[in-house]
Amino acid sequence: MKNITLLLFALFPFFLSCSDDDKEKVKRDYFTDFVVNVKIGGDLRPTNIRIDNEMNKISIDFPLGSTPTAIPVDLELAAGVTMKSPSSTSNTFDLTEIVSVYLEYKGESHRYLIVGNYLPDSSGDVMKNGPVHDMSLLYYGGTHRATLWTDDELQANVTYMDQAGKEHWLFDSFLFLEVQTGDGRYFENGFDGPGARKEEWKELVDKYFAPNGPIVRLNASISNSTMRLGVPKYKRRLIISMPAAFKDQKDWGEISGRAMDFSLTSDCVSACSWYVDYIMQKFNEANLSYLSLDGIYFVAEQLTDNRHYLPAVADYIKSKNLKFYWIPYWGADGMGEWKDMRFNSAFLQPNYFFASQKPDYETFFNDVITYAKSKNMALEMEFDERALKKNSLDYRADRLRDYIRAFESHGITRTYPIAYYQSDCMVYSLKSSVYEEDKALYHELCSMISNRQKARGEK
Repeated sequence: MKNITLLLFALFPFFLSCSDDDKEKVKRDYFTDFVVNVKIGGDLRPTNIRIDNEMNKISIDFPLGSTPTAIPVDLELAAGVTMKSPSSTSNTFDLTEIVSVYLEYKGESHRYLIVGNYLPDSSGDVMKNGPVHDMSLLYYGGTHRATLWTDDELQANVTYMDQAGKEHWLFDSFLFLEVQTGDGRYFENGFDGPGARKEEWKELVDKYFAPNGPIVRLNASISNSTMRLGVPKYKRRLIISMPAAFKDQKDWGEISGRAMDFSLTSDCVSACSWYVDYIMQKFNEANLSYLSLDGIYFVAEQLTDNRHYLPAVADYIKSKNLKFYWIPYWGADGMGEWKDMRFNSAFLQPNYFFASQKPDYETFFNDVITYAKSKNMALEMEFDERALKKNSLDYRADRLRDYIRAFESHGITRTYPIAYYQSDCMVYSLKSSVYEEDKALYHELCSMISNRQKARGEK
């Protein structure tokens, strides 16, 4: 019903603008069968395809309850008909939305609508795919980490119980990341230590997707929450970090029997491509009902020694129908070059929380947010254990409140995606604290997030 309504709305101006004479001219001068055939690729197979050249509409039926978000579509056009927008007849479309394509014949443009039908008449129990809106950063994988992401720690990121005892969905996206192995090697360059090798890259992914690892248990936590809240409107998004290819590293390991040499751009790209493939393999094996693999996050926070291979890696990631994310810090080398590196999206870290001397609130946030908006970047909210009352010698709860206040006053809270750096598991730490000050801060933060979620249709 939703698709039919949108289709009629989209075609309404066309009906108004075409007189009988105009329609008769079309019949005299042009044939109307512009689209001859439609082929669908990928694993999700359609149950039926209908081409309606009179209505300029292509209907593609998928199994009910499926999510056709990245569907390869190949259009076969009649002789003399060309694609105008997009320029290729072979494209990947998100068919959870109605897609417009423009064909050209004899110098005139013709709009076709591609409609994916996949929802039953009552779609309340079918999750949609949606963009990242509130993304929780979950550090895990290094041997130095104290946080194991227990069920309680994960649950604190999945839902929020307000002060009236009502439960709400919280973060819609989860980024699993790590900067070092804990044993002297690093996933992020810029530190004083050697780069991690293929064995450590693989081990990191294996830890994330272990049978009783944090991602499987996160999926279970979401599943258990649906028993109380019903299914969320949007499937939860999963993003996995990708290590940097360290400049000139030669001990990373082999691919197809050949040792990788990171002084060669092609080998940097090959290693990263292998890593993306391995993530996809492990995700598919995990069979997660409530998590959708949304993309890859580049763990280095600056572009130093990384520019030469990132665009090609970005192209490979996108070829797999995944997104490529980045979170540079304020003042980082290349912080505004994210589009040149072909990232899909970038979040800017203000780093206001971490300065030894508290910066001037008005000047600092005005500078950072104005710059982020000028570069079409999202923002990150940041806090660590110093936001806890027990750290009275360096208590920084006021700085987290400054983020909340600044994001609201500058319009970030209303419309922008936000990433949340919480150190190890600070949302849980605030929630479970014995101090009333911490609980108050927890409710202030989580009520802001849950209100953002309710604004996009979540409970």
